[in-house]
Amino acid sequence: MMAQMMMMQANMAQMGEMMNKMVEVGPTAWFCFACSYQEKEAAQAAAGIAAAPVIRPKPAKIPPGTKLGKHSVSVVPPKRNVSPGPIPEKPTSKALCRYSTGCSNSRCTYSHPSPVADEKTGMVLSDEACEEGKNCKDAGCIKSHVSPAVVHGALSGNEGDAHCAGS
Repeated sequence: MMAQMMMMQANMAQMGEMMNKMVEVGPTAWFCFACSYQEKEAAQAAAGIAAAPVIRPKPAKIPPGTKLGKHSVSVVPPKRNVSPGPIPEKPTSKALCRYSTGCSNSRCTYSHPSPVADEKTGMVLSDEACEEGKNCKDAGCIKSHVSPAVVHGALSGNEGDAHCAGS
């Protein structure tokens, strides 16, 4: 029993020395598993600890169809460079675009007021597309039109304005 107590005291003394070293070195010497290997090496060098060789794991190459427990590995095809499509000549949706005269997506498929209308005069009261289309000059036209961005030359619809993509 006495021997066990002496061993515990020795262990406690050793732990005390380690704690003192941690306080002297500071928090930069300690790291978590989320830290990068470079941070770990830098912290060890700052603490004066001989850097052990860092073994970086190689990514596993698992063939498609391999079962991992209840899951299986599948191949994800790479994204193809798909064209966003042509600029519409007339709206393909009877629903009104929530951006109305402020729509900046030239490929928006929703209905808009006349391209020359403003927020106060622009109204769409008909599901029918205007015969003049993007060339309509009547600010009071109540038929549906393509996005004013087609006329005003705003975004091409494939950059930044996803408001018409799936709404």
